[in-house]
Amino acid sequence: MFKEIRNPFLYFIIFSSAVLAITNCFLPLTDDVSLHLFHSLRMVESGGLYERWAEVMPPTIYVIYSIPVYFSKLTGLNHTFSVNFCVDCLSVISLFLINHSLKKNLIEGGLRKHILMAALCIFFVLPVFTFSVNDRDTLFLILCYPWLINKILKNESSLPVIIFAAIGFSIKQYNYLYPLVFILLIENFDRNYFRRIFSKENLLLAAAIMILNIAFIIKFTAYYTELLPVLLVSYKGIHAYSYGALIYSVFIFLVIIFFLVRSEHLRKYLKSYLILIAISIMVVSLNGNSKYNANHPIALAILIIFHLINSSGKEQTRYTLKLLMVMAVSGVLLLQVLILYFFIKITRNEEKDKVCHQQINNYTKDPYIFLSVENWAFQQRYSDSDEDVYDNKNHMFAIDHLWMLPWLYNNKEDPKAYIVKNYLRKKMVEALGRGKDVSIMVDLSKFRDKIPEGFNILDFFRSELHLENELKGFKKIADIDKCGPTKIEVWRKAGRE
Repeated sequence: MFKEIRNPFLYFIIFSSAVLAITNCFLPLTDDVSLHLFHSLRMVESGGLYERWAEVMPPTIYVIYSIPVYFSKLTGLNHTFSVNFCVDCLSVISLFLINHSLKKNLIEGGLRKHILMAALCIFFVLPVFTFSVNDRDTLFLILCYPWLINKILKNESSLPVIIFAAIGFSIKQYNYLYPLVFILLIENFDRNYFRRIFSKENLLLAAAIMILNIAFIIKFTAYYTELLPVLLVSYKGIHAYSYGALIYSVFIFLVIIFFLVRSEHLRKYLKSYLILIAISIMVVSLNGNSKYNANHPIALAILIIFHLINSSGKEQTRYTLKLLMVMAVSGVLLLQVLILYFFIKITRNEEKDKVCHQQINNYTKDPYIFLSVENWAFQQRYSDSDEDVYDNKNHMFAIDHLWMLPWLYNNKEDPKAYIVKNYLRKKMVEALGRGKDVSIMVDLSKFRDKIPEGFNILDFFRSELHLENELKGFKKIADIDKCGPTKIEVWRKAGRE
């Protein structure tokens, strides 16, 4: 009975991954992915990333998303399809790199096949489960897993694999823990230790990361000189350590380690997996309590499970793990059907969104600034065309997402608060100077109980940022209250009501 489900199991994984890859092309982008695309569009069309438009992420993600932006320009396809299609293509390239590395290093057919099946699940199934299709952590998996798999199996990585890894590790600062910790701990501590950690492959990876960062520092100087200091001081005001994710990650791996220790065939890989388990748990706990961060431990768990399916000496264990994966993948396919259903239902019932869009549009025909603690300005606008969501030439752009405000509000007297205050003041003065008679829209959405509901951003800016002269004469002229739980105040200088 166990042998009969072997080929159908693999065919099921391939079929499910293909279905998810195709359907993902036609789904709308999540908020974070829309944000990355928005900044990539601005970067490609007019430059000014981190100067006129400020965001928390390093430049890598926006450079990656510039590929579908150019693809959209060349083909005329909309941005949503272009992003989804280009990431699918990137996943396929990564699969080819994994397969080429395994063949080149003469990995036996059974193991090669199961690792490729694991990669399919990691690239196409897992992102749907964590609602992170095409997001930063998914791109990290696509770009870095060819290198990580080679390291686990002690294979040599080709130059394309190393370049992919360098780009993937540079998407978020915490990702550098993977090469740094893994390379330092995987080698035995003997007289040849330093020779091995300074191998040609490791030096090539370090050189690629260094070249990438030097290029970014030259091109995007403002991120490193202005925005990064603000991030280091105040971003913790939004994302605390993810203790819940830490607990479930530890539980998952305790179960997996139990099977690893019992498998004689996998004991030689035990050290590699234990190091990666520790790194993935560190990354999850440091990244904050967001669902897409679960990709790190779950992706590693999927790889270990498929490795166990191939190498476990017990038929019953292999059957149990296959059944577990079939149930998990089937659940994700059902989730995708529900996502498609609700997407179609929502697109057929957009009256409330249109009313919100019309209300906001009454005040975006002239120069304006949008200030919000919880939402980005462009995410507040709705239309039938995805291009309209990303573009409004009248938006003067100060700081649309005030992620630093919760920390500043609660730490006004902190010695480092001046770093955040100076940055906010500079951005506000620049934005107010970009247009004549600029209006200010203020989103009053409550942010995770860290700022009182009646908090007034303009009053706070006047007092704490010393913007009394710049904001003199502004008074509230309207409330936008047709956008669900979001309430938006519109402020203009006296005489422009």
